Amino acid sequence: MEANRTYPYIKILLNEPYLSLQTPYVPEWVELIRKIPGRKWDSLNKVWLVPAEMQTVLMMCRILEAVPIKISNPELYESYPAMVRLCTPNDFDALKKLDEHLHRKGYSRQTHKAYLGHAERFIRQSILTVEEVSLRELDTYFLGMMKEKHSHAYVNQAISALRFWFKEVLKRSDFPKQWVRPKRNKTLPSVFSEEEVLALLESTSNLKHRLLLTLAYSSGLRVSEVVRLRKGDLDVSRKMIHIRQAKGNKDRYSLMAESVIDLMQQYLGSHVAVDYLFPGGGGDPRTHLTERSAQYIFERAKRKAGIEKKASIHALRHSFATHLLENGTDLRHIQELLGHASLKTTEIYTHVGLKDLKRIQSPLDRLLKK
Repeated sequence: MEANRTYPYIKILLNEPYLSLQTPYVPEWVELIRKIPGRKWDSLNKVWLVPAEMQTVLMMCRILEAVPIKISNPELYESYPAMVRLCTPNDFDALKKLDEHLHRKGYSRQTHKAYLGHAERFIRQSILTVEEVSLRELDTYFLGMMKEKHSHAYVNQAISALRFWFKEVLKRSDFPKQWVRPKRNKTLPSVFSEEEVLALLESTSNLKHRLLLTLAYSSGLRVSEVVRLRKGDLDVSRKMIHIRQAKGNKDRYSLMAESVIDLMQQYLGSHVAVDYLFPGGGGDPRTHLTERSAQYIFERAKRKAGIEKKASIHALRHSFATHLLENGTDLRHIQELLGHASLKTTEIYTHVGLKDLKRIQSPLDRLLKK
C-alpha cells in the first residue's frame, strides 16, 4: 500500500469526567463540535471538553463521523462502542484516495456515490483500520448483509465497491482477483399499462410536473437524465432529444413525441428556464431539479391517479420500452433508444410484454365454455 498522506485530525483523550478533544483550528470542525450537547472550551489547556456520558458520546460520534479522529485510549472503544463509527486518520486517507481514484477513472455520479457509501459504511462498523482488514473480515461483513436480507444486487454492488477500493486503490495484493458473489435475483421490472400511464399524466395539473413525467415516459429517460435536460438538448425540428453523458458516460438520442412539443411550448411560455429545462429551487438557473424531487412528483401523481402498483419513477422508462415492444418495435431499436450497452439488458422486456401472452387462453376458460 502506498504511504499515507498527512491530514490534520482531532485527538480524543480520556480526562474524567470528560473527553478532551485536541484539534487544530479548522472552522468547519469547530462548528461541528459546538453542536455537541454539554461541550465547553478549556481555555487553559486549549482543548474542548465533552461530558463522558453514553448519550453525549453517541451524539458526538454522529456529529464527527466524517472527521479524521485519533483515539488515544484504546479502552474507550470498549466503554463507548459508538466510537467505532469514528474515522481514523488512516481510514480517512484511504477514503480520500478512493474518492480521488473514482474521479480519475471518470465513474458516473451514481457509481461514485454508491462506492464511497459502501466504503464508509464498512469503515463505520469495523473495529479494524483498513491496513488490518483481511478477506475474512470482508467475508463476514458480506455474509452479515445477506443475513440482514439485503438484495443480492445490493450485496454485489458492495462487493464491487470494496474490491475496487482494496485491490485497485489501496493495492492490496493479499486479496484474490475473483470474489465469491451471491447469485443475482431474477426479477422483472414494474410496468404500467397504457391506461395507467394516461391516468398518471392526466392526474398532474402542474405544467412543470406533467412535462417532466411525460418526457420520462415518452422518451424512456432515466430520472437522472430527465432532471438534467437542457433547453439546447431539445431538437424540435427533428423531434429528437440529445441525452448527454448518461450512464456509462455515453451520449445518445431518443424520441421526442409530437404531443410533447405543444406541452413544452406552453411550459416555456410560462416558466423561466435559462439553461436547465427543469431548474432547481431557489431560482438559480445553474442548478437542476433534484432526483428526489422528481421521485416525489411521481409518487404524488401515482397516488392521485389511484394507482396502487408498487413502482418508482423508473417504471415510466420500463413502460416506454415494453409498450414499444408490444407495438412491434424491433428490440435493437429499443436498445438504442434506452442506451443499453448489451442487447441482453433490453431482452428483459420480452418477459413483461403482453402482446403474445394475450393470445393464450387459460385452460379454465376453455373448460367453462364446454
